[in-house]
Amino acid sequence: MSKIIRQIVSGERAALAYAITLVESQSKVKRALATELVEEATRIKKDSDCLRVAMTGAPGAGKSCLLEKLGMELLDRDKKVAVLAIDPSSPTTKGSLLGDKTRMTELSRQLNAFVRPSPTNGWLGGVTRATGEATLFCELAGYDVIFVETVGVGQSEAAVSHVTDCCTMVLSPNAGDELQALKRGVMELCDFFLVNKCDGDLVPGANRLKSDLLSASKFMAKRRGHWSPVVKCVSAHTGLNVSEYLDELLEFHRNEKDSGRLDQLRKMQKVEALRQILKENILENFRNASAEVCSQVESKILDGSLSVSGASQIVLDDYYSKIHKN
Repeated sequence: MSKIIRQIVSGERAALAYAITLVESQSKVKRALATELVEEATRIKKDSDCLRVAMTGAPGAGKSCLLEKLGMELLDRDKKVAVLAIDPSSPTTKGSLLGDKTRMTELSRQLNAFVRPSPTNGWLGGVTRATGEATLFCELAGYDVIFVETVGVGQSEAAVSHVTDCCTMVLSPNAGDELQALKRGVMELCDFFLVNKCDGDLVPGANRLKSDLLSASKFMAKRRGHWSPVVKCVSAHTGLNVSEYLDELLEFHRNEKDSGRLDQLRKMQKVEALRQILKENILENFRNASAEVCSQVESKILDGSLSVSGASQIVLDDYYSKIHKN
């Protein structure tokens, strides 16, 4: 067993953070080392009762504050908790604020908790390219519950379902979320709906949104035929229904594991992960092989002498000709 993996297994958070940094790196040298770590972690990881939960929802719904409340409650139940908070990267500067940790200050100070903000680096779907590998390392480190907090981009966050066991959507009353109840996409992948901020003057609005969600759920295709999504009003401020949500969440996980459905889901997720990695590598290889011709056709598009469709065909023909030559 390598030193880094041994340190992760022993619960050293610095080693866990380093391993996640490696798998997130875009450096070829670091990615090669990361691949070795992932291979070793996959070989030695044993079956566990770890639960991976996606927390999605629109920005401002209170996901981070609610996660801290949930995390502290789980710590009181003698559970180790990890939070992988995904932060959007700027398309202009390529930078990320990575500010989610500042909203979970109490949780991040706890010995049995691990809070890790990560940039998307342009990766779509609300998660990062390395989120699945990060959850693997967290599971290896002995964390009982791993929350994956998505960037909050809305209906395109379906990718998070490929790296988690279940999905919880957090909504806030009087913030336009009523329209989300009538949409498809990520809504159909959710197992729990939490109407947050159900306190003070927002209680009536929270109850109306809960009613809307219950009505809308009747017309949605179910992700799991045996499970009807749970809708609850909660409050990160007062702790309303936080314990009740966790009770149902943990019971849901036990049922999925005991029935064998969880094992089947994770096998399917590995196949999906393979497809995503292949797509990424093929695209990178395509960019490297056709960089010169891409530059040429881009110039022609800009001066109006070539259409986008015609340019794409030229690039593809060039790429295929190079493949056949090799």
